[in-house]
Amino acid sequence: MEISTIIFLILIHSIQSKVLNYNETNETIDSIATTTANGIFTVCEHRDLPINIILPSTFSKNVELQRVFRSIIDRITVKQVCNYRVKSIKELKEGKMRFSLFIIDAKDIKEITKKIVSKYFNFRLYFIIVLLNGTEKDIQIIFDDMWKKFIFNINIVHCCRDNEALITTFMPFHSERCSDTAPVELNKSSDFFPDKMKDLHNCPIIVATSLDADPCVYAMETANGSSVPAGSDVHVIETLSNVLNFSINYIFTQTQGYLDVNGSAEGPFKLLVERKAHLAFDCYWLTNTRIEILDSTSAYYNDYAIFVVPPGKDLTAFEKLLYPFSWNVWIVLCACIFIGLILIYIVKFHAKKKAKIVVFGEKNQSPAMNLLSILLVGNQHIFPRNLFARLLLLNFLIFTLNMRTLYQGAMFEFMQSNKKHDEIKSIDEMKENNFPVYVLKTTSELFIHNENINKSLVPITSQYREQIMNEIEDSYFKGALIMAKYKILTRNFLNKGKHQLTICKDRLMSISIVMYSPRNFYLIDKINEKISLFSSAGLLQYWHIYDRKVETPDDDLEPTVLTMQQLHGLFQLTLFGYFHNQDEMEKISYKMIRG
Repeated sequence: MEISTIIFLILIHSIQSKVLNYNETNETIDSIATTTANGIFTVCEHRDLPINIILPSTFSKNVELQRVFRSIIDRITVKQVCNYRVKSIKELKEGKMRFSLFIIDAKDIKEITKKIVSKYFNFRLYFIIVLLNGTEKDIQIIFDDMWKKFIFNINIVHCCRDNEALITTFMPFHSERCSDTAPVELNKSSDFFPDKMKDLHNCPIIVATSLDADPCVYAMETANGSSVPAGSDVHVIETLSNVLNFSINYIFTQTQGYLDVNGSAEGPFKLLVERKAHLAFDCYWLTNTRIEILDSTSAYYNDYAIFVVPPGKDLTAFEKLLYPFSWNVWIVLCACIFIGLILIYIVKFHAKKKAKIVVFGEKNQSPAMNLLSILLVGNQHIFPRNLFARLLLLNFLIFTLNMRTLYQGAMFEFMQSNKKHDEIKSIDEMKENNFPVYVLKTTSELFIHNENINKSLVPITSQYREQIMNEIEDSYFKGALIMAKYKILTRNFLNKGKHQLTICKDRLMSISIVMYSPRNFYLIDKINEKISLFSSAGLLQYWHIYDRKVETPDDDLEPTVLTMQQLHGLFQLTLFGYFHNQDEMEKISYKMIRG
């Protein structure tokens, strides 16, 4: 009897313990589900994002996970704030999921963390992990793995204090440490996803550049003789440093570097690929290849891709001789001389002797040579005595004197100028002259779909580009080079008084200047947000103008070719002088006859 009583009491106690444990488990599950659902609602109310609920492969065998899942779904369904999709970890498809909830046991941590890759998830948005049976060490392992992937908007909901669920996250930047992944408990009344990037507490950001992209970035000497980075890109990063409160650690490379489709890289790009730097800038253009491997900021400047072409060829000696007058003026002058020679021929060989004396004067046996002598500023040994011949000679002398004065004045101005043949001014001219178009290999992809130049493109390395830039100063060089407009204008400014690169008037396209970072870099969204503010405030435009070394060219004051319209007044003056002299001569002749 006593034994049976003892057994009965033990059974009663066991049943009571199970009931109590079941009640405690229910309370814990309810607390976890409520805390998780409240976090989901917080995000959904501010951003219309569907929640992706990811379940481990052990879900069908784990009753506890199933109970938590059903409890969370019930709360989401009742409130109807969020749309949700349920997915198995084994059935994930490519796509950037922006808001994800993982319901896992501690045994599922490795399986889950291996699947959290950028192919499936947007690392800069929201992650919630409901962790059952996990320890503080498990939480630390998860946070360490997430931070290596640049994931920071992550909260872990787990058990438990007095049957109340806990929310744990990590604060990577604070006054005591940088890149800290130590678990930090969140107050349920606080922001479920606090802004962890608004203040980096002077933690270092590593920036790679080459100091070889004036005016974006260059080395500037200080008063004590040392060199510091300067330029429009440096203004941007230093202002970001002040606003977000981070320090800048520069790494300087020898060249701007390159990044190929296969991932091979040099210079700042290599440092980004290897994650030895956080940001890189050097007047970098935005290209598809680069953003397939790296991330980029928003464009903070826009420039133009332009053609550098050979300068115009020098004028030949004969072209210089003819330059002061345009072709139509030379034609008129030649016509006047030709008509004069024809009239001389007609009078000399077909007119009577008296007519010859009236027109040429006495003893003038070579009137054609006299005309050419006057034209070429030669001496006159025989002067006609009769009035009409003198009148003709006087008018021709006035005409040639005026023309010679205009020619000498225009020639003097021309000799002071550096007039050459026109350079290539359009893409059509390049095509007509079969110009190869040289472009950096790393940016050639921007132009391969341009029908005007795609057949002429010749990708080159940065080393060969420097050689091309030296050779293209020769007017007999055949080819064009694609470069950024302000880089060429700055180079010309710095080489003022020396060789200047010639720019084709046809612009190719607008290009965006950006900074690059490793894929999914945690600070990109904050940087883009601040760049937008800088742009709205006009700071980006101010820095661009402040740092550019470009002179605004004066109005074109080169001597111009004289035309018939410009010489119209000269001919009127000559005719007026001719008729006035003829009238005076008639009056003198009349007086002589009457006297």
